[in-house]
Amino acid sequence: MRTLFPANMPRTNPLLEVLGFEPLRTRISAKNRPFCLLHSQKIEQLRLDREKTEKMLRERHLVMETNLKEMVERGEVQKLLEIEVDRLFRLKELKSSCMVRKCLFGYSENASFAEEEG
Repeated sequence: MRTLFPANMPRTNPLLEVLGFEPLRTRISAKNRPFCLLHSQKIEQLRLDREKTEKMLRERHLVMETNLKEMVERGEVQKLLEIEVDRLFRLKELKSSCMVRKCLFGYSENASFAEEEG
């Protein structure tokens, strides 16, 4: 258990002695000690809660970073797939237009061939 006073705290302060103040440790009466103990326990509980909260926030941050990376990767994959679909659609249109031209040229060649024979 942590104490209320750090170990390296000076026991007496010459300035306080000159002004007539006695050290804090001697001023705490027996009546106030339970309150001090309760206060120190409350501070300890708050410290533990803070550590727990910070740990939880770090874990959530890591999860959010992981999810963000996955979303970015999915976005890149989706972009590549959209480009591929667009290429396939253009290829289909190109093939259709080539077939139309082939039919048109084929028909005109057949018509001119029939006229030459006739």
